[in-house]
Amino acid sequence: MIRQKFNFKTFSLVYLFTIILISLLTVAIVYASSTKKVVYEGNGGMIEACEYSPGIYAVEVDYDSDCEGIIQVTPEGERNLWSVDHSVAYMRDYANHAKSLFRVDQDGGRISVSIYPVQEDLKFSLERVVIVRKRLASATYSALRILFAALILYAIAAFVYSALNKAMDRNKKLLFMGIFLLWFVSMFGFMEGYLPGGHDVDFHLTRIAGLADGIRSGHFPVRIYMDYVNDYGYPLGIMYGDLFLYPSAILHILGLPLWQCYVFYVGYISLMTAIISCYAFTQMTENTNIGFIGSALYTLSAWRLNDVYIRAAAGEYAAMAFLPLIVLGFFNVFSSDGKEKDRKAFIYLVIGYFGVIQTHMLSSVIITVFLVVLGLIMIKRILSRSKIFLIIKSAVAAFLVNLAFIVPLLDYYMSHDLIVEDQDIRIQTHGAYWSQLFSTRGNMLRGSMTVADSIGICDDMPFGMGLGLLFVLFGVLIVLLVDRECRYRLVLGICGVVAVVSLFMSTCYFPYDFIAGNLTFVGRIIGSVQFPWRYLVIVTLSLTIAAVFLLKYLWEKNRQHFVLITSLLLVLHVTMAFGFISDRISQIDTCITAMNSDQIASPMISTDTMYWIQGMSRDDISDREIFTSGEDVTAVMTSCKMPSCDIAFSKSGGAADGKSFIEPPILNYKGYHAYCDGVELAVSDGDNYRIRVELPDREKGVIHISFKEPVLWRISELISILSLILIVIYCFLENRKKKNCV
Repeated sequence: MIRQKFNFKTFSLVYLFTIILISLLTVAIVYASSTKKVVYEGNGGMIEACEYSPGIYAVEVDYDSDCEGIIQVTPEGERNLWSVDHSVAYMRDYANHAKSLFRVDQDGGRISVSIYPVQEDLKFSLERVVIVRKRLASATYSALRILFAALILYAIAAFVYSALNKAMDRNKKLLFMGIFLLWFVSMFGFMEGYLPGGHDVDFHLTRIAGLADGIRSGHFPVRIYMDYVNDYGYPLGIMYGDLFLYPSAILHILGLPLWQCYVFYVGYISLMTAIISCYAFTQMTENTNIGFIGSALYTLSAWRLNDVYIRAAAGEYAAMAFLPLIVLGFFNVFSSDGKEKDRKAFIYLVIGYFGVIQTHMLSSVIITVFLVVLGLIMIKRILSRSKIFLIIKSAVAAFLVNLAFIVPLLDYYMSHDLIVEDQDIRIQTHGAYWSQLFSTRGNMLRGSMTVADSIGICDDMPFGMGLGLLFVLFGVLIVLLVDRECRYRLVLGICGVVAVVSLFMSTCYFPYDFIAGNLTFVGRIIGSVQFPWRYLVIVTLSLTIAAVFLLKYLWEKNRQHFVLITSLLLVLHVTMAFGFISDRISQIDTCITAMNSDQIASPMISTDTMYWIQGMSRDDISDREIFTSGEDVTAVMTSCKMPSCDIAFSKSGGAADGKSFIEPPILNYKGYHAYCDGVELAVSDGDNYRIRVELPDREKGVIHISFKEPVLWRISELISILSLILIVIYCFLENRKKKNCV
């Protein structure tokens, strides 16, 4: 009998094809079998318990109210308590429609729905209440659960196969297991049935919901988020990179609850951070083991965990995934003389800057300022035609791939006088005390108090870098003082100086106020970070790089010392990470299980005002009515797929002969156009920067208002796409060259 060798690649293809087929069949079967669509229709505020079959349901309410209301779903009996996923939804006093989603996981689930006002003495009337079974969402959610479960089983099978496969390199097996464990440790605080809160988590949940709504309305890319500023519209898609949020938005469209979409985002960004940092540090040190240790120090660093668990700074911790690539690129520029490393440097810099700019513009400013200063200090190493050409070529390529984001951003800065342009650059009072930089304990539920407002430091969130990185700093100092023959003195010295300077800049002792008062231009550059402790990103990055070269130094000098110090460093660092996350999830102030945007507690009216137009008043955007030029003009919104809508108007009396206008509840950011029967109407600033549309000379009609990207933006998007394609082709060709040379 001939014994055939097991082919894991063939098995993988067959398995993946099968689970995709099963997922598609699940969508078809669940969608076809859910014949009953409308469960309830009426205007009752109390809907008695009735049985529901498994699936996702929407409670949609049309109302007229002078106060906020609540939509509450209540499971009946202990049997149904754990079979229903639900959260309270909020009916805003400035709106007239709200929606709440809930999910039933087993047959016969008995649910009651209550709709009531927060203040009984104010006007609150329900015009229409509908409970609808979301057939497509129910089907796709069921398929996604099967797909994710099957992929987890496949990952386990791949891990077991790689462990048993004698042909696979032992180091690769250990690296695979290490990356998985590293990802698991960084994510274990999200392995619950809810989100553990965070400063900006509502903001980013609403971003995901806004992207999903924009895609549903047929807009891509989504430039205006309509869930902000009382649904007046907010240009977050222009001013803030959101490319890496699109996968979560698509999952939300497919039926995944909003909070789980955010967990998915954190999960895949954390995995990217571990993999990219491991690769970057491995390339720097030419040692996979040291590269992995550096990845562990970086991914589980105190400041990154702070970003993920306390601040919920989705942009900043996503940018941290790409920062090591930028450093790797410049490391190759400074250290190499060969063309191969120069080509790699070009790829690293372009990909790194693409990721950072598309996630967090501030991080790109911070890292660039430090690298420019470093480049000026080390000018002799790059003062050659090939190096200067490499840097210019990389900068141009990075600019081109990001053109789709940069052009609209600059256009808005030039077209509008935004609040962000006049923000206070006197940020010194928000800096940390020295003692806070060496501790990872603090009030996990609070943010950064000013020096004037702070009662000591007991109300501040933790700012520390952790004992592990602190020991690295001391280790760098010892090596620089003791061993003058160390091959890595330059790298260790640069990282040590950058870390100390960044630490100083993170404190309330750095003279920000003096610089802002006397050197305004410099003050605007270094003060653009808003809070001094943002420079802890640079501290974390520089000390991690110092750590990997310190470990490489020990590896070459004494293996026993390397093993001892590495073990101590990892134990300290991982223990700190577990303690940090455990403290955070044990101090949860709110459990977030929002399935859609109406279930987010904080209304997006005042949580972010950076990109408001100067002079906008918060008090004047609570009204959702359409303003008109007079009582002889009436207007009603007949359809709404924001940022587009149709408004029917009619004129009488003197308005029929003179100039008249309407002002719908939409902020007049650049890009809006108004049409009536194909003829474009004049648009200008109205009351509190609403859109003012001049009505045509006719008694009645329908005006279509829509947001359209300028031609220049579309051209920039095309250039970015073509540039990305060329970069991918370039990477592919370079990889083939490398394989052929081997």
